[in-house]
Amino acid sequence: MSHLAKNIPTWRRSAGALLLVVGIVVATAEFASANSTWSQGTPAVFAAGVQNSSPSTDVKSVSCGSAGNCTAVGSFSNAAGDREAFAMTSTAGVWGQATPVVFAAGVRNTTPYDSLDSVSCGSAGNCTAVGYFRNVAGGTEAFTLTSTAGVWGQATPAVFAAGVQNSSRSASLASVSCASAGNCTAAGIFRNATGGYETFTMTSTAGVWGQATPVVFAAGVQNSSPSDVFFSVSCASAGNCTAVGSFYNVAGRTEAFTLTSTAGAWGQATPAVFAAGVQNTNPYSAFKSVSCGSAGNCTAVGSFASAAGGSEAFTMSSTSGVWGQATPAVFAAGVQNATPNDSLNSVSCGSAGNCTAVGSFRNAAAGWESEAFTMSMVAGVWGQATPAVFAAGVQNTNPSAYLSSVSCASAGNCTAVGQFANAASGYEAFTMSSASGVWGQGAPAVFAAGVQRANPYAALNSVSCGSAGNCAAVGYFVNVASGSEAFTMTAVDNSPAPTTTVAPTTTIAPTTTVAPSTTVAATTTIASSTTIAATTTATVAPSTTVAATTTIASSTTAVATTTVAPTTTVAPSVPSLVNSSNQSQLAQGPGEATAIVNGRVVTATVETPADLPAAQVNPKDRTPDQVHSLQAVAADLVDQLDQSAGGDSGLSVKDTPTGANIKGLLDIPVPIENTVLVQVGKKSALFAVLNEDGTLTEVKPGAVIEMNGHGEVGVVAFGLTAQESAELVVMSTPRLIGSYTVNANGLMRAQAVIPAAIRNGSHTLVVATPTVQVSFGLKVAPAKAVALPATGAENTGNALSAALWMLVLGATVIAVVRRRRLID
Repeated sequence: MSHLAKNIPTWRRSAGALLLVVGIVVATAEFASANSTWSQGTPAVFAAGVQNSSPSTDVKSVSCGSAGNCTAVGSFSNAAGDREAFAMTSTAGVWGQATPVVFAAGVRNTTPYDSLDSVSCGSAGNCTAVGYFRNVAGGTEAFTLTSTAGVWGQATPAVFAAGVQNSSRSASLASVSCASAGNCTAAGIFRNATGGYETFTMTSTAGVWGQATPVVFAAGVQNSSPSDVFFSVSCASAGNCTAVGSFYNVAGRTEAFTLTSTAGAWGQATPAVFAAGVQNTNPYSAFKSVSCGSAGNCTAVGSFASAAGGSEAFTMSSTSGVWGQATPAVFAAGVQNATPNDSLNSVSCGSAGNCTAVGSFRNAAAGWESEAFTMSMVAGVWGQATPAVFAAGVQNTNPSAYLSSVSCASAGNCTAVGQFANAASGYEAFTMSSASGVWGQGAPAVFAAGVQRANPYAALNSVSCGSAGNCAAVGYFVNVASGSEAFTMTAVDNSPAPTTTVAPTTTIAPTTTVAPSTTVAATTTIASSTTIAATTTATVAPSTTVAATTTIASSTTAVATTTVAPTTTVAPSVPSLVNSSNQSQLAQGPGEATAIVNGRVVTATVETPADLPAAQVNPKDRTPDQVHSLQAVAADLVDQLDQSAGGDSGLSVKDTPTGANIKGLLDIPVPIENTVLVQVGKKSALFAVLNEDGTLTEVKPGAVIEMNGHGEVGVVAFGLTAQESAELVVMSTPRLIGSYTVNANGLMRAQAVIPAAIRNGSHTLVVATPTVQVSFGLKVAPAKAVALPATGAENTGNALSAALWMLVLGATVIAVVRRRRLID
C-alpha cells in the first residue's frame, strides 16, 4: 500500500473504481539505473596550511538534498595536530573545499577536539550537522551546525535546562534528520546530574533550536544508574520522528528501544519486544539505524543475543505508529554459521513498507569469515537475507566484508556501501546497487594512480542518493604516504529516462467514435422550413437550414470524419443528461461529496494526496524521504487506475526531483498533490484544473479550487458503462461544455475550456452519464495580471472560499483536488 494509503485513512484501492481526473498528466516512473557510473575516489581538499602534513581525516556522514547537491561531514587533524570538525559540499556534482567548523570566541577549547558525526539536508544547500566539541573548561559538549542557502553559520552548543546536565560536561549528538529546511531533530547522549548517561533529543523549528530534552522511560524500566545511547533518528515530516538506540534496564542488561514524536510531542521510550524463546535470558540488543517511509511507518534494525547465545540481526517495524515484534533476520539453509554473529547496520525505506537493510554475517565456513548482506521488505514483508556477490577473483577466499550504509531513492532502487577484503588480502571500499529490487555485484572503489597505498586500505562509511542512480558516498583511505584521508565518490545515472518516449496512451481512445445512435433513420425528411435547434445533438450548427429536397436514404451512415475528439466542445447546446432540478442533490460544503446511485443518495469518499505531510512542504524544501513518499503515492494511484481501466488507464508517472507528476490528462504534467480521487462502489473520478494563463491551479485546504480566468478542466472517469454518452456541464443554469463517449473499458476522458460566458464566481461542474452524475464546486476568479510559468514558483493567489462539490449517479467515485504547490 502506498504512502497515501497509510497517511490518509480514507484512501482505498478499487479495481473497478470510476475516476474523474482534472489536469493530470501521467508518466512512466523512473527506476534506479543499471547504468549508473561511479566517479573515481576523490580525496577531500583543504585550503593550504589547514591540514596536518601527516593527515588523519575521516568523513562520517553524507546527505544529498537533491541529485549532485550533497554535504559531507567528519573530522581532520589540523596543522597543529589537533582534531577539528569539518564540512564539505558539492554543487551540481562538483565538490568544494573541506571547511573547518567555526565557533564563537570563548566557546571552544584552545586545544580543540571536535567532530561532526551526522548531517541531514532538508533541501539543496539547507543542511544541519551534529557532533561534539571540547569546550573552554575541557568538558565535552554537543553542538549543531546549519547551512542556509549554502552558507554555513557558527557552531551552536546544545542547551539543557538548569540542573539537568552534570557539572563535568560530557555530551554528544550522534544523529540528525531534517524533514525540511530548518525543521530538524537530533538525538544524542549526555551525562546527567548524578553522573549517569542518558539519551536526549533536540528539535529545531523554522531554524530555531529548542532545549535538549532527556528521554523519559516508564517507571521501573530504566536502571537507576542509566547508560543509554542513541544511534539514529529519522523524521518523515516535521515533528513526526523516531529515534532508536539502546538503554541499561533495571536488571543491568542492555536492551534496544524506540522513541517517537507525533506532531512535535515525544512519547515515552519503548523497549523492543521479542517473541518468547527468541532472546537470550541475559538479553542484549541494540538498534543501529531507523528509517521512516512516512509518519508513523518506520523500520529499525540492529542486533540481539539469541537464545543460543549467538548474535543475530533483527528488524522491527511500526505501522501507523504501532510497533510490532522484533523479528530475526532469516538466511537460507547452509548460508549462516551455526554460531551466528550477524548485525544490521543501516536501513532505508523508499516508501512505507518498502525498505532495505544492510550489514554483515558469519558464513557457514569454519572460522570467522564474514560476508556483507542485504535484506529487503516489499509491501511490509521481509525477504531472506542475501549475501553480497562480487565478480570472480575479486574477493578474498577468506572473505571479510560488511555494508555500513544504504540509501533508497525509491522503493527497490537502493545503493549500499562498505568494505571488503580483496584477493590480495588488502581492504577496499565498495558499492553495490539494486534496480527495481534486483541487486547487482559489489564494485570496488577506483582511485587514480599514485593516490592509494599499494596494499590498499579503504572503507565507505555513508551513502546518500538524491534520486535513483544519482548518489554520493564518503569514507576514508590510506594514501601513498600512509596517511589517512577522507574521500568522496559520486554516481551519475547516465541511462535515458524511460519517460522520454511518448506513451501509447496519446492515441485517441476508441470512445471518440460516434455512437450508433447518430445514424439518421431512412424515413427522416427535413422540411424546407425546418431549422435544427441548438439543443440537437447532431453536429449541424444551430443556424443551418436543410433544404426541402434533402432526404437521407436508409443506407446513409455517418462517415468516419464525423468522429468527435474527446475534448470537443458542443456549446452552446443544452445538456440532455442534466437539468436544473439536479441542483437540489448537490453537496454545498467545502470538501463534501454526495453520490446518487439509481436515485439513492450514498456517501462518496473523497481522497486527496494534498493531505500528505510531504505535499504541504514547499517542493524546494522536501527531504528525499518526502519526495519518495509522493512518488510512491503516484505509482500506487496509476497502478490502481490501470486496473480500473482493464490494464491501461492512459496515465503514467514521471518522478521529479521534488515529487511525481501524472501525465495523460492535461496538456502538461500535474503534480500528484494536485489530484483528487473520489470513490463510490466500483466507480471513481480524478480531477485537475488549468488557469487561463496555462499554470496549474493550486488547491487550497478544505478542498477549495479556484480557476484564474477561464481556463481548462481535465477529467478522467473510470467504471462507466461502455459506449454510453457522457457530458461535462456547468451549473446553475445548465450549460454543456463537452460531450463524450465512454470507451470499451468504461473510461471517459475530457479536457474542456470553461466558456468566457461563464461569469466570475462560484459554479458547479457536473460530469454526467445516463447512470452517473458527479459534481464539484469551481470558483472562477479574474485572470492574474502576471502569468506564472506552468512549472514556476509557488502559486500565491488569494485564499479561496469555494468548495469542491461532488455528486454521483450510479456507483461513482469523485476526485477532489486540494492543496498544491507549483514545482520549479
